[in-house]
Amino acid sequence: MIALVRQNCRRMTRTESRAATRRQILDTAQRAFAREGFGGATIGAIATEAGFTKGAIYSNFEGKEQLFLEVMKEYQEQSRISAIAIFESAPSKFEIVERLGRWADVLAQDGAWSFLALEYARHVGTDSSFRIVQSDMMRENWLVIGSKLRPMFRDDLPADAEMLGTLVFELTHAPLSGLTASPTVGDLIRLTFNGLLAAYGVAESI
Repeated sequence: MIALVRQNCRRMTRTESRAATRRQILDTAQRAFAREGFGGATIGAIATEAGFTKGAIYSNFEGKEQLFLEVMKEYQEQSRISAIAIFESAPSKFEIVERLGRWADVLAQDGAWSFLALEYARHVGTDSSFRIVQSDMMRENWLVIGSKLRPMFRDDLPADAEMLGTLVFELTHAPLSGLTASPTVGDLIRLTFNGLLAAYGVAESI
């Protein structure tokens, strides 16, 4: 029993402590950016809310721009993983489209991230290395999902994998989509891809 208590009370290594600090900062920054916007959130306020000094943040991130990119990267990875799961579990291409529509509606309910991405892009400018990293992250998501979609269509579909993935994510994260109740982004996903399947879909084996 004593050995078990000692094991549970083991002090974290420096690597573990640094990882835990980074995790706490990222979680706090995610809430701050969603609540205050990129411009409104400050390193000082994030540090205070997380229970650290500003120095702790700067020892893990170059500044607010890189911190935002790391938060956005995690958000995009989570949305990509949940989308990939649809392709692995849906029994037909039409069910894939239906589930993608529901997935898009769920993401669109948190429309703050669409506006945040635009706000950040305006802040860093077109020539910034941070803007390039943001663009690369988005294109990676487009290509991964588009590569799952492309085999559902014949070769004569005038769109490659990246374009199909772009359709999914741009419809899902359209900044103004959350301002109206209908049509939803899921409706737009279904209309677009069911129409493409009707015109270019690969016949499903029986």
